[in-house]
Amino acid sequence: MGNRFNDEDIEAEARAMMRDMIERSGWYPSLRGEERQQRIEQDVDQNWPLMVPDARKRLEERDRPIGKAEGV
Repeated sequence: MGNRFNDEDIEAEARAMMRDMIERSGWYPSLRGEERQQRIEQDVDQNWPLMVPDARKRLEERDRPIGKAEGV
């Protein structure tokens, strides 16, 4: 099966997943508001590639018809 998703789709999903993980983690509790958001964005910019395999999997699962098992 070919890759149905382009690099931009995968990057956007990986960035969103990384941002969500960082925001939920409670990182930078001493920072507030815009300063915290800027630091999170820096971390997202540096670390989003770590989420590429999970992002690709999430996109594929989202694209799969409901009730269709993988490999069937």
